[in-house]
Amino acid sequence: MRINLSIITPVYNEDKLLSKNIKNFVDFFQKRPEIDHFEIIISENGSKDKTLAIAKKIKKKYQFIELINLNEKSLGLALSYAIKKSKYPYLYFLPIDNPFRFMDYFGSIKNINRFDIIFSTKNHPQSVYKNKPLRKVASHIFSFLVKAIFHLPLTDTQGTFFAKREKLLSLLHYSTSKGPFFQTQLAIYAFKKGMHIQEFPVNYTTPYRRRSKISLIKDGSMLIFELLIEKLKIMKASLTPRREHLGRYYK
Repeated sequence: MRINLSIITPVYNEDKLLSKNIKNFVDFFQKRPEIDHFEIIISENGSKDKTLAIAKKIKKKYQFIELINLNEKSLGLALSYAIKKSKYPYLYFLPIDNPFRFMDYFGSIKNINRFDIIFSTKNHPQSVYKNKPLRKVASHIFSFLVKAIFHLPLTDTQGTFFAKREKLLSLLHYSTSKGPFFQTQLAIYAFKKGMHIQEFPVNYTTPYRRRSKISLIKDGSMLIFELLIEKLKIMKASLTPRREHLGRYYK
């Protein structure tokens, strides 16, 4: 099976990696025999360094590069806008630092006909996950809460994903977070709507010299807060039809 693929790469203050890694992405996808056509959507969101200027130069160099420029730091908006802008039937969320070294791609491409959305997850029992101890604990706690509250058949929602475009588009109405919780919303509502979702293991070893773009305190607290708000929102929505029914009954 040969496919056409849109690769989504959000970037924030990545002027050190952007040019080199986009070239690596281009070299990789141009050699993939299962791909007919592809595009890479650089979704720049509020960078304070030279990321935007570099991205503009890259766009001029390659005709299959698209560029989105947002005025605020927002992973959720960066992904949402890129999903809407994409033109091919399959989407692959590929962070600019390529944390899984395309292991997520190979695991997904072999199974894309079987599932609507495939999540590549660090917390999978078969994954090799090496990171700072505190970040590993925080990741496991958040994943536990997601699974406990929403009963998702996933061990992690904060990795990468490979999906059918039409399925992701149908989830954007519900996935409104501006932060990393956007990915969790995609998983929650894909599951609620009965989509075929699956997860695959990856090898994840973060170089300690690279500073994470996700703040453990600020972003971590916001993830927990948004998680609880999402649960309340779903509970409220489920009660509304019952109230309307009771209202008609007692008229």
